[in-house]
Amino acid sequence: MDWTLFWTAFGAIGGTIGAFATFAAVFVALWQTKYSYKKKLKLQFSDNVIITNNIGKVVAEFVSLTVTNIGNREIILTNWGFSLTKNSEVIVFSELSCNETPFPISEEIKTNFPYKLEIEQSKILYYEKTLFLKLIPEYFKPEVISPKKHLKCFVKDSTGKKYYVKSTKRINQYLNN
Repeated sequence: MDWTLFWTAFGAIGGTIGAFATFAAVFVALWQTKYSYKKKLKLQFSDNVIITNNIGKVVAEFVSLTVTNIGNREIILTNWGFSLTKNSEVIVFSELSCNETPFPISEEIKTNFPYKLEIEQSKILYYEKTLFLKLIPEYFKPEVISPKKHLKCFVKDSTGKKYYVKSTKRINQYLNN
């Protein structure tokens, strides 16, 4: 056996393995850099938010969308709403209309868009429950979207990217309220 040939072949194999390992390390490093600066939002929809005064009287009822920035970049939110189909949506404006009772905290829960959501910050977006329950039968028609599907909420950022969350209830459960 020619030991020179053996060690030359062994060195070539080791060099090839080292080159592949270096390529993999560079690829992972570049991917991690891109991934760590990716925009990430966590969304949570609630269909029963009750606001009471200090004696326990119900002042207002809302549905809400909690938006939490879990990424490493600030995100500018431009609007939010409900998705009907792939190409149609209902956008919610921040105007609140609690006309029947004085509502001193309406300015605190109102959101003006665009809204800058800092890293590890949350924002709760509110919509009046009575208006929401009127909206469902008006826009979620059975011929447009199946009543057996879950209600789909979204928030849109300044780049036009939409982030979605589905409600725990199906559309027909909201229609029966």
